[in-house]
This record gives sequence, structure tokens and C-alpha cells, in this order.
Amino acid sequence: MTMRSRNLGRLAAVGVATLLAAVPIVALDEATADDRLSLGMVEWSPDGGKLLVSAMITKRDWSDYTPDKWGLYLLELDSGRTAKLTDGALYAAWSPDGGKIAFGRHFEGNWDIVVRRLATGDERRLTTHAAKDSAPAWSPDGSRIAFNSERSGATEIWVMGADGGEPRQITYGDGSASYNPVWSSDGDSLVFYLEKGDNRDQIWTTDLAGERAVNLTADDQHSFFPGWTPAGRIVFARGDGSLWLMQADGSQRRRLAGVRGSYARYSTDGKRLAWIDPEDERVYIRTEPQGVPLPVFGREQVTSAEP
Repeated sequence: MTMRSRNLGRLAAVGVATLLAAVPIVALDEATADDRLSLGMVEWSPDGGKLLVSAMITKRDWSDYTPDKWGLYLLELDSGRTAKLTDGALYAAWSPDGGKIAFGRHFEGNWDIVVRRLATGDERRLTTHAAKDSAPAWSPDGSRIAFNSERSGATEIWVMGADGGEPRQITYGDGSASYNPVWSSDGDSLVFYLEKGDNRDQIWTTDLAGERAVNLTADDQHSFFPGWTPAGRIVFARGDGSLWLMQADGSQRRRLAGVRGSYARYSTDGKRLAWIDPEDERVYIRTEPQGVPLPVFGREQVTSAEP
């Protein structure tokens, strides 16, 4: 992956000038050469029946890009029904009970964390800081939300109560940037990726005191968008388009066969894998291990989504 493609992981935290010079991990729809579908993230609902997907359609050269073009979509897997939940949202997470989602939304040039109750559509804005806040992740017990923020002057991982309140800084990257935290199942640690600007992003974990931060990958590869499996392993993407699994201590790394992607997540029972394919701009799912890939989300779902 080039310096250009890795900017998909930074879209909520960089300026428009940088965005226009960057090309995210996308593929062109052969039927329309003038635009592209970009896919930002995919997340399973706790019951495994739905997917949250962020996506947008822009011109190939991004000349019409604005952060508000990102849309957050809810896909019901049994019925195939797709609903558009909101505009201007790139990263989102389910509450443990599946009744709410937290997401970063673009507000007049800034990003803040919002919680939406799915049954009613009621929303609450949890952060109003002048710095960018994005990529929220709910703790397993539902009491806290981790997110990345620029409020310290650099992009770091912070944690706040699920109802908002004063957040607490977790990481101190010494000039680097920390992105997209995800909680371990016991709620005692966070996995995230750290960027130093050398096109070799690394997967890290930290305890909640920020005292035991560990570089799990510690190599010359470009790795990003980590997530936990129900068995306590870590799935992540690499710059060459491959998807990998490793143990929580970084050992026993193996490449996932039969898939190529930029973002992957396991269902809460561990039986299914969802991933974003960078070659044909679709979200796929399969039964593990190595079931037949099934395309479930793409351009058709974006253009025909219910309001």
C-alpha cells in the first residue's frame, strides 16, 4: 500500500487539501468510469444479523469530495434491506446490547462523537471540543467509549463515559498518531494502530492506564485497522491488501486465505467474517473457515438505500 492508500484510515483527522491529494483504498466500478465507491468500515451487530457500513460515491479525482459525502448504512442480512442512517459519518460502533450506535460525525469543519438510539432515531452529541474526535468504540460492559482525538495537539486515544463527560487520555505517542481503538473482550486493554509517517503503521495494544503500550507487529510492514476476534486474537489489514490473524501478544501470525481487503471484522460468535474488498468496491461475508465469499454491500445498496 502506498502513502496515498493509507489515508482512508485518516480521513476523519486531516484537512481537505490532504484528502484531495490522497487516494483511498477503493476500486472503480467498471460500469461508470467517472466516479468511485469508497468503503470506510464494516461492523457486525452483536446479534450477527446486521452490518454497519460507511460508504460514499465521489468523482475519481475527488474533486467533489466533502466529508459530508460519507454515509452510514445499516444492512439487514436476512432481508437485504439497507437504510441510510446519517451523512457525514465515517467510523461507527455498536453498543453491546445492539440498541445504540456511536459514530464520529462531521460538524461544520470538525468531527465529534454522537450516540444514536436505533429504535427512535434520537441522537446525543457527546463531544463538542474544537479538536477532531472520531472512531468511537464501546467497552464490553457499555459504560465507556474509546475514541481517537486531536485535543492534546496530536492524534491520541482517549476514553470517556458512555454518556459523555470529561475524557481521559490513554496514549502518548511522542509525535506519532494513534487511530481506531477497539476494546478487548475483558475491557482491560485496547488495540489500535500507530502511524509515524513512514508508511509502516504498526498494531499496538495498551492497558487503560496507558502504562503498558506494546508494539505487537514491530516489523517493516504497513499494518492497520485491527480488531479483536471472540477467541481473543487480533485481525488486521496490511498494505499489500492481505488480511492477517495473530495472537494477542503478536505471535502466531498467519495470512487469511481466500480474502483480500482493507478492513475485516468477525461476528460475535466467531463463525463469520466480513471484510471490505479493495478490488471491486464491495463488502463480503463468509462462514469460517474459508467459506464461499458472499457479496452483501456495494454501489447498489448505496444508491437504493431507504432514508
